[in-house]
Amino acid sequence: GGVVSLQVTAIGSKTVVEVNNNAFHFPVGDKSMGFLSVAMTNFSSAVRIHPEEFGHVGPQLFTKMLRHHCPTLFANVMQAADAQVKHYSEEHPFIQVSKRAQTPDDAPWCVHLKVAPAGAFNPVHYREYAILVDTWGPESSVRRILEGAKPFAVHLQHHFSLRQKRRTEFLACSRGRYRKTAIFHLRSTYCPATLTSLGLPPHSKDEAKTACTSLEQ
Repeated sequence: GGVVSLQVTAIGSKTVVEVNNNAFHFPVGDKSMGFLSVAMTNFSSAVRIHPEEFGHVGPQLFTKMLRHHCPTLFANVMQAADAQVKHYSEEHPFIQVSKRAQTPDDAPWCVHLKVAPAGAFNPVHYREYAILVDTWGPESSVRRILEGAKPFAVHLQHHFSLRQKRRTEFLACSRGRYRKTAIFHLRSTYCPATLTSLGLPPHSKDEAKTACTSLEQ
């Protein structure tokens, strides 16, 4: 079936639960495509009427559609968030709803839709990007977060993360400690060709002037 991702954000004493559109998968011809169809119809209509609200419509789109068309599944998602189910495991698999549990308020394709726990794609919230330049060591908090969540990927919201990157990742690189960071560990492990193409990590002060600057782009 189709898969969308969960993101849980703590803002003060309030917990914000979103069914994020930063990572999703819908097999061609799958019955869960009904969700994507209504989402894109709603998105097109909203942007056509209020083009200035593009940024708000996109991030909130999947949450709104799930709440409206799949209320039973959305209730399960909220329960999972309350239970702080942040990572995928055999004990905490994808969140879904059985055919027996569906109600007349649920669209027929809701039973074919799954929601990945927050840790699957969002183990590090984009507002916490700075911890990725912490030292990657046996006892580091960022290592415990990532190894505990066992994520499929680490998603970073580009616009917000970029501002933090200029203050953090660039400084770690230019100060010669880039090899020690968590982000270097992730990039060198999973994206070595990209890392090399950027000339990272720099091997001399002269190389650092060019290579570290690429992190600001």
